[in-house]
Amino acid sequence: MFYVDQLKWSLRHFRNQLFESILVVSAIALGVGILISVLTLFISVNKVIGVQQFDEQMRTLEIITGNMSSSIDSPLIMIGHEEDVVEWGTTLIELGEFSKRLPNTMHAFVETDWQVTIPLLDGKDDNLPYQHDTPLNISLLGTSPEYFDFKKYELLSGNLFLHDDLHNNNRVMVINDLLADYLFGHSDVVDKIIPVNSLSEESEVIYYKVIGVFKCTEKRIDSFADSQDLLAVVPASVPPYLFQNWDNLAGVPQIYRWVFVGVDNGENMALAKETIESEAALMWGKGFEVTGTFMYYTEFKKQLLTYALIIGILASVSLAIAIINILNLMLNRVLKRTKSIGLSIALGGTRQQIFRQFLLEALTLGFFGSGLGIWFSSVIIKILKLTIGADFFIGKSTFEQILLGFGIGILISLFFGTYPAYLGFRTNPVDALRTD
Repeated sequence: MFYVDQLKWSLRHFRNQLFESILVVSAIALGVGILISVLTLFISVNKVIGVQQFDEQMRTLEIITGNMSSSIDSPLIMIGHEEDVVEWGTTLIELGEFSKRLPNTMHAFVETDWQVTIPLLDGKDDNLPYQHDTPLNISLLGTSPEYFDFKKYELLSGNLFLHDDLHNNNRVMVINDLLADYLFGHSDVVDKIIPVNSLSEESEVIYYKVIGVFKCTEKRIDSFADSQDLLAVVPASVPPYLFQNWDNLAGVPQIYRWVFVGVDNGENMALAKETIESEAALMWGKGFEVTGTFMYYTEFKKQLLTYALIIGILASVSLAIAIINILNLMLNRVLKRTKSIGLSIALGGTRQQIFRQFLLEALTLGFFGSGLGIWFSSVIIKILKLTIGADFFIGKSTFEQILLGFGIGILISLFFGTYPAYLGFRTNPVDALRTD
């Protein structure tokens, strides 16, 4: 009951000096709210970057022509002399040499994606999930062997294609197990022949030989699969095209103006970028640039944290003002109630009770300020989510924000309310009773 009476006494003084109390509570709320928002943003952005660094997209850098701003859907064919090509580009042979220059944790490859259809297969088996009377849409990926080194697919059967297949234009194919099940059920699919409708002539069919099956990394639970899930990987040198003068083009190298470099987990991406730029400069001189999602995220993080730092400084100033107000208010209350303090001690009150009374008043201000600051921070965070996107706010629950808010507010009130309470504790009752 004693602590309840002291709390009621504190609330009474809060009401008696309402305007001053509201100013202190508002200052605490503003500072606590902004600090929670800034800390939440800072922690969330770092967690997002930390999680994203394990994502393949974040670990993939791109070598492109210096003035390129959009992706190339398919490789270009160089017809004519080398001096006619003004933009940066590379061939598969050069790319293989460049990949050897890189550390074992970096893998340079090309990647071209085509959406193709598999025509009707001969025969029909009702036990197979893929009905052979309907053409099947699949994703066909043209790449180089380093692609597998980066992806680290789990090979279930057969083999992956090699550089010999790439340079000899062997029409071989490595498929994921989802596509294998759709086409052939659970039977052995290695050495099977898969027809693909040519993208150049609808009536033409191109045949690929399956040499391996790898595990699908994102297999769906239901029985329906999107064409993106049904993946087949082929050498980049054998795209799903048929040209009338294909034999005449056999000796003309394909020029790629978009190259990917995958970096293994655990590697420093900034250092990896410097290494790639250095080796690429030795290989091609100039005319290219190295870019990637990681760089955009890093630059965005710097800008975001700069704004957060500015806001945090402003919040700290607000809190400093609140702290000064708390200190002045509590000192003023001690001075105003000096005679009351002396009377309380003369009537049997202890100095410890006086100390607790003033400290409880400071904590009451901190409690109300923290509660209002938590609500204010939730409003700021909602605005930030709408402004920069909700993806940058992860790993910080409402419960944690409440604990953080009350922790900051009460700690400030406790720390800077202790000195006025200590002055009240040292009040001499004889001198206090003599005051007017």
